Amino acid sequence: MGHFEAQLPSASKISMRHLYLYTHMLIAQANENGRKVRIVWDHISTASIGPDPTIPGGLVMTLPKMAALGTDEDIVLIEGLVSHEIVCHGLHTDFSVPLKPGITGDLFNILEDPRGELLGIPKYAGANQKIHAALRILKAKGIFRGPDLSRETPPSILASWLVTELRSELLKQDCLSEFAKAYRSLAVDTFGSDLVGQVKQIALDGCHAKDSQGASDAADRIVALLKLAKDNPAAKGKPNESSGASGSGEGQPSPGSANKQSGNPAPAQGDQKGQGGDPSPAQGNPNGQAGNPSPAQGNPNGQGGHPSPAQGDLSSAIDQVLNASSKDLGPFGKGLEEILTANTKALSKSGGGYQPDNASEMQEQRLSKAGGSIENRTRLRAGAQKTAAMLSLTFEDMIETVTKSEIRRTTEGKLNTRSLWRYPLGEEKLFTKTTEGESIDTCFYLLGDESSSMDSKFGPAPGPHEVDARITAHEACKRVSVAVGEVLHNLSIPVGIATYNTVVREWHAFDENWTSTLQRYAPIAANGTKTHLAVVWALKKLIDRPEARKILIVATDGDPGDSDVLKAAIAESSSLDIEVRFVLIGDRYKGQYARAGLNYGVALTESELAKAVFAALKQAVA
Repeated sequence: MGHFEAQLPSASKISMRHLYLYTHMLIAQANENGRKVRIVWDHISTASIGPDPTIPGGLVMTLPKMAALGTDEDIVLIEGLVSHEIVCHGLHTDFSVPLKPGITGDLFNILEDPRGELLGIPKYAGANQKIHAALRILKAKGIFRGPDLSRETPPSILASWLVTELRSELLKQDCLSEFAKAYRSLAVDTFGSDLVGQVKQIALDGCHAKDSQGASDAADRIVALLKLAKDNPAAKGKPNESSGASGSGEGQPSPGSANKQSGNPAPAQGDQKGQGGDPSPAQGNPNGQAGNPSPAQGNPNGQGGHPSPAQGDLSSAIDQVLNASSKDLGPFGKGLEEILTANTKALSKSGGGYQPDNASEMQEQRLSKAGGSIENRTRLRAGAQKTAAMLSLTFEDMIETVTKSEIRRTTEGKLNTRSLWRYPLGEEKLFTKTTEGESIDTCFYLLGDESSSMDSKFGPAPGPHEVDARITAHEACKRVSVAVGEVLHNLSIPVGIATYNTVVREWHAFDENWTSTLQRYAPIAANGTKTHLAVVWALKKLIDRPEARKILIVATDGDPGDSDVLKAAIAESSSLDIEVRFVLIGDRYKGQYARAGLNYGVALTESELAKAVFAALKQAVA
């Protein structure tokens, strides 16, 4: 066992990584550097990617449903899977090139994987490292292995040799180097050094092709070469002189071939007259002076010490390759995405995938952005006025403390309409007057509980002869959201607002008009609650925000749900400076939040709502 394998996490070790949220983070990072990628989860067996019909120029990646929690090993395999799908296929595969049936299509896949990854290295070098790390895990798990003579067949030998040698040479994924040497030796024993060298050279042409059609054409050429060698061993295609008959070396395509997209070897390439090529059996050529002997000649010394196979054996081996199906190609014959998906435990049903509660995205109920009334806005502001007034006194100072004085320069001014045609957009001369200032580089998202339990009143019950003036937890939650929203809006700090029970409803997106939102804002207490899934949904809203700090405030009276999932999601998001704070309306579940190590403030009465918000925020700098 190597040093890396010895340090791999054990299968039973749960690291509390939130795989689902982490995958969304990977997608968000990819969107910063390339084509927009949208992720979809489905009941499928392997990952796929292709053009997104809903976003011009975008991509949609479909992944199997996965378990919410997983290990560090799962994280590495998912990173490798996402990197391979986006960089190789998403950015560099031409999906209009048809996948041909049989061994031709399989060879195309074998060449297309390294071709796409190789093209991605100059811009996405980190992706190659992540794929390499995933391959190390597959090797440590015994998924990728060296030859097993009791199970190897000509198709598996050919596929395994090509995959391991192309990846180790072209992509420097040296964890496969020892396998490449062993499979090359088997390939030479099975097909002869001449044929192996010629196949390797065509494979290099395919891997260095400028597009997917070039890789497809290279697969056609390999199949044509195999058929030619099977039917007429003396008429094999001539290997490129610069590569040598062995096909090894620096992994470079033949001169002028990298950009050629088609062309099958014709029988004339076999050089029947033996002039610089392979002599025919009739010529004998006992000294081998005219070229390399054909497989029928035996060549007891062989190139590299490997004797060429007898013609009957060679024909049989090639025939097995030409008639092979994908399942005959051994451990390396499938696409990398299929191998990674099948061997990532969290993506399999037995490993915890396909769980509707922990793994599914929380459903969002879309809301109309029209309607509402001025009366509704007036009622909301009146109800939240006291809390908003208390918050506004020290809220700005509190936020600056929480965000550790993260500020950004801002410029505002009045447009000079007479100069619009004279200056490019963004030029300060467009303005008649400009004012520079500083703004807090922070955004907030407010998530309010609207489950049926929120319809009960909170706070100490009144005496027998006292009027019950208490408000419901639902009303308290609305007041927290409106009060915090009002203060943030007045401070020009970006804010979003949503409510949740068994679904989530977004009332106010970051770029929407706050006054219009207040006219429509009318949550209704109903149904159950899934706080852990709602928090994950809201965290996704903050992942790709540009602000230096992002804060999620959750107002609820209820159970945190699956505390393990919740803690893992919060821990995952902290790497992107997303902080989660809970405002508990009532202390019924205070113990669960404390045991989970979550940051919270508690309001026992209406007058303590602002205090609870402050308490939650203060824990950010405690």
